[in-house]
Amino acid sequence: MRNAATSIPQLFEEIVSCQPHSTAVLFDKNSMTYQELNDEADRVADKLIDIGVGPQQSIGVFMERSLQLISCILGIFKSRSVYVPISVEYPEERIKYILKDAGINVVITQENLAPLFRNIGGIVLLDINQICSYSSLSDSYSSPRMYDANDTAYILYTSGTTGNPKGVPIQHAGICNRLVWMKETYKLQPDEVLLHKAPIGFDVSVCEIFYPLTSGAVVAVAKPDINKNIRKLISEINDHRVTMVHFIPPLLDLFLDFLDPGDCESIRIIVCGGEKWSFSLGEKTLEKLNKAELYNGYGPTEASVGVGFWKFDGTYPDRFVPIGKPISNTRFYVLDSKLNKVGDGEIGELCISGVCLSSGYINKPDATKDKFVSNPHNHDNIPSYARLYRTGDLVRQLRDGNIVYVGRADGQVKLRGMRLELGEIENALLSNEAITGAVVLYHECNGKTFLSGHVVVSKLSSDVNVNQLQDYLRDRLPEFMIPGSITIHNRFPTTLNGKTDKEQLKRLVEK
Repeated sequence: MRNAATSIPQLFEEIVSCQPHSTAVLFDKNSMTYQELNDEADRVADKLIDIGVGPQQSIGVFMERSLQLISCILGIFKSRSVYVPISVEYPEERIKYILKDAGINVVITQENLAPLFRNIGGIVLLDINQICSYSSLSDSYSSPRMYDANDTAYILYTSGTTGNPKGVPIQHAGICNRLVWMKETYKLQPDEVLLHKAPIGFDVSVCEIFYPLTSGAVVAVAKPDINKNIRKLISEINDHRVTMVHFIPPLLDLFLDFLDPGDCESIRIIVCGGEKWSFSLGEKTLEKLNKAELYNGYGPTEASVGVGFWKFDGTYPDRFVPIGKPISNTRFYVLDSKLNKVGDGEIGELCISGVCLSSGYINKPDATKDKFVSNPHNHDNIPSYARLYRTGDLVRQLRDGNIVYVGRADGQVKLRGMRLELGEIENALLSNEAITGAVVLYHECNGKTFLSGHVVVSKLSSDVNVNQLQDYLRDRLPEFMIPGSITIHNRFPTTLNGKTDKEQLKRLVEK
């Protein structure tokens, strides 16, 4: 693999020099070539520099998906400032928190969204349409821009389920390592199209936008709210002849249910990630889209979007869906609480090392010290492997080297004096060929503790009932691990980012 020590603008500009007139971006019936996109991004960078934005200054982006969104993000990178996405669906208090925590005093937005900032002072609002037609005050930007691989490219904010959201800065070297690996692995061609549909606050959106743009391919920008209308999603994939698409498991399952014969036959690559998924969902995917390759993608925000990789082919033993092995310039370790390696097949915490790692959480030194630690296993003293990120994910390493996700370290609970992993129960449910999704929850309610199970059943297995599922679990687990209730859902409720909303499932049981 080539040296990853570069920046997103450099990777993009290499493509511009080779194919300036090729289509770079599609949105609805509009498009931009690589040269047009590059010119518009330069205007965004020029405007930021002219108003005094300095290198590594955080710039908020409060926009819906559009052609200009791509110019905006690329222009921020070209100015050497830092892209901070702020979802238009965030409540006002969360927006205020991000602005303050990231030190943002400049926000790029759209005219129709600007009024949402009327109660937020101290912010310079820039309209993206005006910026994209900007004429620089000087001609000093005609010389090549200088970039640093160690610059922060963007800051993403975690969900904040255990307190205030944490800002995660990712350097150009880390995200470029991921983009170059994708380029060499998936081999997207210039005439192929990747669909950008993830919310901009979700880390996979960075790859959806910049993997095609650093490969000479096309990014098709989906209309806002596309994930809430499966028919429109299918229509966009068909209209743009989309080749590659990312899915969260619940959305993939729903998407497959809506497919008619002949739909979405252009899809060559599907990457499914964000949470664990079942072997049955993999089988269903290859049955409905038999020309596609299906991959499991794994990676926390703190490790530059994705660091685990595994191809599903429907033949893996015991119906496991591993998160796979690490990508280039990345190492995985399965460790105990004292950071010692555990044996093959034993449960341990997945720790990650490599160029992919964030520098830590902004303004949170205690959290950074807790999660980013010195690597005792860097025996060859390679600088990029000097630190470990403790993911909090419990995993097993199989004999072939693949890693299987078990659950969260904070998903370990004690029930009637017995310690158990909720992920183990979920994995047992997911091994059932009728199940495409499973969640097990621990409840402390009215002085009682108990487990509840929640499953999504394949439409081909509509005769499955709760008693059958509990008997299935009894053949595989001790009695104390059997949920007292199992609820069958048509689909799981989801959060803003499309992940399963476990809190809503909890409320359904406890109401």
